Order: sequence, then structure tokens, then C-alpha cells
Amino acid sequence: MVYYITRYTGNTKDAGTKAPDDIDAICKKNGWKEIKFINPSGNKKSLIEKTKKIIININNWKQLSRVATNGDFVLYQHPMYFGTKFANKYIPIFQKKGIKFVALIHDLESLRNLTIATEASKKSHIFGDLILLKKFDYIIAHNQKMKEYLLNNGIAEQKIVCLGIFDYLCQTEFKIFQKTNSVNIAGNLDPNKCGYIYEFVNDNPKIKVKLFGGNYTKDKVSPNLVYRGSFLPEEITGVLDGAFGIVWDGPTSKSCIGNTGNYLRYNNPHKTSMYLAAGIPVIVWEEAAIAQFIIENKVGIAIKSLENLTNELNKVSITEYDIMTQNSRNIGELLRQGWYFQSAMQRILTLEVGEKINE
Repeated sequence: MVYYITRYTGNTKDAGTKAPDDIDAICKKNGWKEIKFINPSGNKKSLIEKTKKIIININNWKQLSRVATNGDFVLYQHPMYFGTKFANKYIPIFQKKGIKFVALIHDLESLRNLTIATEASKKSHIFGDLILLKKFDYIIAHNQKMKEYLLNNGIAEQKIVCLGIFDYLCQTEFKIFQKTNSVNIAGNLDPNKCGYIYEFVNDNPKIKVKLFGGNYTKDKVSPNLVYRGSFLPEEITGVLDGAFGIVWDGPTSKSCIGNTGNYLRYNNPHKTSMYLAAGIPVIVWEEAAIAQFIIENKVGIAIKSLENLTNELNKVSITEYDIMTQNSRNIGELLRQGWYFQSAMQRILTLEVGEKINE
């Protein structure tokens, strides 16, 4: 049996994000069993609060011990953001009973290295990424670049399976896209995080830039900038209507720099999956880890800079664009079905139990 751990605060599931919620849904669809770990949220440092947190974390692992037996698998979505030291303690105990643990990486916070993180949280991130992960029997990394990072930090190669790209569950209708000088940008539109948006629109006045998301700054006005509003993750694939989707990060359109920009060298941005799930080809930074997937599957283009995006789009013929949209739609169908995560898990389970995957 495969068990999958979900995070709860009291009796209410964490709001979380689209990516871990989709993994939960795929696990449920496969008939795997949910284990609810209570998140002992709160920052109170009193002895009573600390004791409560300890008890909750211990009880989380006790409930798993009541059901998991020899030959079972447990999926742990990393990072959990709580109880990391308890996981480090209990996983080896379960492993002695013949239970295998699989870590699906959503983020490596030590690698992302957000400047807003406190020193205590940074130490916790390093512990989780470079110590706890070594305890797992298998790790699902985003891509080859992230795998190389894990190998360089002492994680055995035989433990690591590459995901390829994150799935994106949705039921919106596919649209028919045609090559035009229009692009979508979805996500956090705060100029402090995505300054590149408000820089490259001025360099490319002939491109219509359609924005979707929160923190849009209305004083950043440009004739070719159109704000469409904010939408739920399950809805946005049905409203995107630009010819391409841009996956970029950082303060400048010249390159992807800073912590968030550099992180693109290792991670699979979930935004990429969103565009492809809508059947839209993507534009990515040529040094991003996801660029290899985009080029190999012919679902977009990889470029050095957004400064000359107009020229880059002009290089794409109508025939080439039509091929990209068909490929994007084909990949999008797989993303909507949860194919990539299921494929990664199947590779792990097949190694261990052969034909008994679904038992």
C-alpha cells in the first residue's frame, strides 16, 4: 500500500498551493491512503505551547505506525514546513520495519535562499534539504539540474528519480491559439519581485502583454499592457488568451538574476505547467532548468533576454507555432491527467514490487 501525508491545521486543511493539492488528488485517484498530519501552527514560545507541538508531532507519526507495515510506501511532500526534526527521527525507525519513504520535492528552500527568511528558518531549510532528504529511500527531483545539485550534496544517485515537469489538474476547455504578438504573464505582479515585466514592455511596444494575478501596480501604465484580473488556479487555464506564456523572474528583462532568478536554474516553475495545461507554448530563459524540457518537446522557445522579444517572436513561423501549440496541447493533456507524477511513482514502485503496484 502507498500512504501519502497531507498537512492539516486542526480540522481544516491548509490552504496550501496548487501543486501539493494536485499531488493529493492524484494519490487519491490511485486509491492510495491519506494520512493527515496536524500542523501545530503558532509562534508562541511558552513551555505549554512547545509541549503541545511536541505531542502533536509525536501523534502524527503514531497514527502512521498504526497502519503502515512491511512493504508499504509513504509519500512525503517536501518541504513540510513543520516537524522536520521529528521526520528525521522517525523515518529510520519505520525503515527498520520495512517501510519505504519517498520524498517529492516541491522546493529546496536552502537553494531558493529567500532574503526575507530569518536565520532560524534558513538553518531549518538547510537541515531539511541537506540532512533530512538523505534519510529517504527515494527522492523525486524536478529535473536533471536539481538531481546534480542533490548528488553534489551527498545524496546517492540510485535514490533519485526526475519528475520532468509538474502536473496541473484542470477541466477547462482547450482554446485554439494563433500566432500573434501577444503574451501572457501570470502570477505575482509586484514590481519588487517581477520588475522585468515593467521593463520589457517598453522595449517591445508592438507586443500586447496580458497580465493575470495579484499585486498589480496600476501606476505602471503602458499602452501595450493589459491587466485581466486574478483567477483561481483551476480557472486561469480557461481565460489565458495570449499566444505565448512567459516564464521569467527577477528585476530585469535582460536576464534572470537575484535569488528567484537564479532558482530557475534548478526548479520546475509551476507556471510552466499552467501554460501548457492551457495548450499555450512558453517562452523561458535559456539558462533555466526547464528549458531542456521545452526544447526537447518543442513546446516553446528558450531565449537569453526579453529585451528583443519582438525579434525572437518574428523568428517563429506560423507553421512552427502551430506545431508548438499542438505539442503543448498534447503535453497539457498529460498534465491534466497527472501523468508525470504517476510515471515517477510507478518507476519507484516497479523497482520494489514489480507487478504489485496497485495492490
